[in-house]
Amino acid sequence: KNWVIRSQTAKYLSIIKISGYVDKLKELLSDDNWWVRYYAAKAIWELGHINLLVDIIIKNKPGANICDYILAQNNYNYVLGDKNDI
Repeated sequence: KNWVIRSQTAKYLSIIKISGYVDKLKELLSDDNWWVRYYAAKAIWELGHINLLVDIIIKNKPGANICDYILAQNNYNYVLGDKNDI
């Protein structure tokens, strides 16, 4: 499989706002390619499944690092459960 196709598919799902593939996006969080993991986590964020990202981090599941990265990019403090104005 081509990592470009996987990453762009994840990116596209967030653009068209289709939530039916969240489980597949969650699987992509453990992909070997950083860009695939990044766009999967970003799509989960864009689709509004923030609690899923937080759960992955707290339980140290595969993809925890990229989920933490996405939350930090969006100034989201998962300890407080909200966005911080920096």
